[in-house]
Amino acid sequence: MKIFCFIFLLGIHAVMAAPKKEVAVETKEPEVSTTEDSPFEKIEVATVDKYFAKKPTQFLIDPQGFISSQQRKNLDKTLNNHAADSAIDLYVCIFGRNQKLPLEGKHNDFVSRHFSQGKPVVILYYYYDHPNRTEMVMSPSLLKVVSTSEQQRSVQSSLIRAMRVNGSFEQLEEFLIQFSVRTYWMERMLEESKGVPEVVNAVEQPEVAPVVKKRINSFKMIPEQFRETATKIGIGVGSFVILCGLVYWIRSRARHKFPEFEVEARLGGSHAAGIGAVVNFASPAVSPARQREQVPEYLRRA
Repeated sequence: MKIFCFIFLLGIHAVMAAPKKEVAVETKEPEVSTTEDSPFEKIEVATVDKYFAKKPTQFLIDPQGFISSQQRKNLDKTLNNHAADSAIDLYVCIFGRNQKLPLEGKHNDFVSRHFSQGKPVVILYYYYDHPNRTEMVMSPSLLKVVSTSEQQRSVQSSLIRAMRVNGSFEQLEEFLIQFSVRTYWMERMLEESKGVPEVVNAVEQPEVAPVVKKRINSFKMIPEQFRETATKIGIGVGSFVILCGLVYWIRSRARHKFPEFEVEARLGGSHAAGIGAVVNFASPAVSPARQREQVPEYLRRA
């Protein structure tokens, strides 16, 4: 009996000590698609080269022909006038409404290759008939001084003006006009960063010899046959004027003094019934012979 119990316990121990077989469970992970469906269309490689292969020679870049030739002339005139008046050039690349910006235009690579030196530039990636997608890139010199907020304000201000009109080309035209105005503030930031006031290019002017004004002798203008007669007439007129002036001056300084006569008092009065009254002339500066009206002193005005 003891032997049987020992064998039974030994069997149980062997079963418990035996290694358990692990059951492998296969779990399938969901496959992740490496290609995402994009709502934007890719541009052909040949067309991309027309945008970014070389430095543009015109401010308006439209190899796909979204605008007509007459419309292009109007925009070329606007951009050329801006370049003549502004210290910052403005380039515009026009893409389709649902086209995707190529990698060549991102991360300022295109600008760094062609516009790292020289006049600062701003390049707009404008999506025709969809101005809300407009993007802008700038040359390195402008990136250092123009803040991100100012860049956003420039685009938003131009977008607001563009949305006020209808028509794809009209929106593009209004957008560029407003953005051209906003570049003024970028110029201010660029000047302030240099710390140098705006210098106006001085135009060298040729030295002009001073003009000596010759005095005109009026006597030489008289013909020779009349000069002697004119001299005599001039001397006579001058002498007469001087004489008249001298006489007037003497008369103006003349003063007349009248003697005072003592009248014998009668009946104890200085005068009686107007007889023997003292009569004064009106003006002491005029001779008595020329004063016809004699005015008593008590009738004279003060």
